[in-house]
Amino acid sequence: MRPLAVIVALCALGLSACGADEEPPQRADPFKAVEERTKADEEAARGRAAPRWVTTRTLDLEGDAERRIRIADDAVQWRVRWRCDGDAFAVGADGTELGRGKCPGKGEVEGRGRGAIVLNFAAEGRWRATVEQQVTTPIDEAPLPSLRAKSTRVVGRGRFQPIERRGAGQAVVHRLASGRLVLRLSGFSTAANTDLEVWLSDVRAPKTTTAVLDGRHRKVADLKATIGPQNYVLPRDVELAGVRSVVIWCEPVNIAYTAATLKR
Repeated sequence: MRPLAVIVALCALGLSACGADEEPPQRADPFKAVEERTKADEEAARGRAAPRWVTTRTLDLEGDAERRIRIADDAVQWRVRWRCDGDAFAVGADGTELGRGKCPGKGEVEGRGRGAIVLNFAAEGRWRATVEQQVTTPIDEAPLPSLRAKSTRVVGRGRFQPIERRGAGQAVVHRLASGRLVLRLSGFSTAANTDLEVWLSDVRAPKTTTAVLDGRHRKVADLKATIGPQNYVLPRDVELAGVRSVVIWCEPVNIAYTAATLKR
């Protein structure tokens, strides 16, 4: 068979691949299962904040010591971070050594177990240790007492709207009698993730990450939690005249999660 005839024959056999009107067969979407699972996971995680470290206890002592702590039953994990000035340092929990280090120096160990735990410290000289636990419960910061003062004024407020991720709640900027600005987030929530930041932007009502990046912006704090009311005392040199929105920024992937446009 001549080459041209072979081509014609193959095209006749595989007519659908040569532009026939027949609908191509449906193919499985390889991302559908992942998307459905991701959506289900997010729905299940509603009400849980992104994991964050909170201080359970801080110790500033000298020599050997024993202290009882309590780790929440739903804590993800816990750790002890220390700095010592003597010759050696060791920390244990319920009689089992967790780790040791040379001094002067610093170190960190992870702990196991939940509930009541007895920590044992063996040390020479002065040392300082901080016990932290990682939790997913929403934060619940009460308003700063200064926000209730008669001389404090609300100078801007706005509701969070989604950009790349969901966002809800309100951002309110207060001016204290001293002139210092305090940002309070109330009824706040956004998608759970770590390494989120609070930005101030001169863009009004940004709808995209590009819009945020095209304007002037400034990081003022790491976001304390992805759910719950929280306070931020803004740097002294922040001038409200140039601030039009509060943006929650995700540093690892460089996207704007949500933003609140401030109305005076």
